[in-house]
Amino acid sequence: MKLVSQLKDEVAGLLQGTNLNNITNLNGALERAAKIVVQKASIPEAVGRQNYSLYWGVYDYPAPTSIFDSSIIDLRPQGNSRTSFDYVYRKPIEQFDRTKSYTPSGYSLTFEYNKGVPIMRVSQNKSQAGIILDPMNDTTGWTAGGTASSLATDEASFYEQPAALKFNLLSGGGIGSLSKTITTQDLTSYKNVGVAFLALRVPTGASLSSIELRLGSSSANFYTVTVTQGFLGAWPDAEYTLVAFNLATATTYGTPDITKITHINLRFTYTANLTNVNAGKLFLSLPFPHQLIYETAAVFLQSGVLSSTITDDTDQITLNDAAYLIYIYECAMTIAVQSGGGLSSNLVQIFQQTLGGIPGKPLGLYDYYRADNPSQINKMIGNYYD
Repeated sequence: MKLVSQLKDEVAGLLQGTNLNNITNLNGALERAAKIVVQKASIPEAVGRQNYSLYWGVYDYPAPTSIFDSSIIDLRPQGNSRTSFDYVYRKPIEQFDRTKSYTPSGYSLTFEYNKGVPIMRVSQNKSQAGIILDPMNDTTGWTAGGTASSLATDEASFYEQPAALKFNLLSGGGIGSLSKTITTQDLTSYKNVGVAFLALRVPTGASLSSIELRLGSSSANFYTVTVTQGFLGAWPDAEYTLVAFNLATATTYGTPDITKITHINLRFTYTANLTNVNAGKLFLSLPFPHQLIYETAAVFLQSGVLSSTITDDTDQITLNDAAYLIYIYECAMTIAVQSGGGLSSNLVQIFQQTLGGIPGKPLGLYDYYRADNPSQINKMIGNYYD
């Protein structure tokens, strides 16, 4: 693979020996050109992979931070378990949400953004069915402790119909708890591998410090996991989010019997009053390993890490000869346009013709490249008139 230092030498040659040391934000221009190349052509080398565990009952997952414009190619199970019916359907947000509970085979998928953070939404029936520890839609059996108070049923703000639990965390801060004795559950298959998910809604996320989940055969013998954020990141304000408790990280207190789990205890640590907190569902799910394939502008490799930004002239460029040639010309044109003046007047036109061709004359580099490398992006299906 070529180095960034070699790229700069090539670009300087196309710019007729221009001293690139005089170019403002040179690395930024090279990074920008890489994004232009990925936008104009589907580059097989500009493909990212990210491993995911998909869970029963979970639809929202953190999307790769390096994904380019939500351009996915495939979502596939790891191993050889895929069938000929396991298509990946990318849908509009509204259509996905209406049909997410029904995916007979394959995968339905869409993307959303929350304050610039990408969220990948996935519906599938591949994961093994989980266990609902408690629907949390009735106060029967639940006890509020510590600084938790006013436990009630909320039929207006629920995660799933018909209701959710509602309670307050007051006293200006502290630890409030919810406890319940449930019907005996054998959780052997979930020990050290399963994930417990809690649907939670708090009025002010910044006031919540952590949540501890205790699952045990008694109040003195239990497994415990503490988390400081939701499955998708920081606690949101006034929005239901799933909180994931990975039992692979659980600490054991006493001698709990995993075959006879009867005790649930949720402990909320907070720093300011929280009124009308909702807890909507507590369930267990097993991970099913998958892999997402997507387009990315992260084509710079340094110490085994891919990035869309240049860290040093020793960064490697993951493009092969055909894509690298296009990239050289795109870098030269980007710099020529940025520099302006006499440098850009003639050279930009030459670079544009080399990359895009001239009507009625030989094709440009992009035309030849796209002919051999058609896009594999999974296009959105459906429309607002369906």
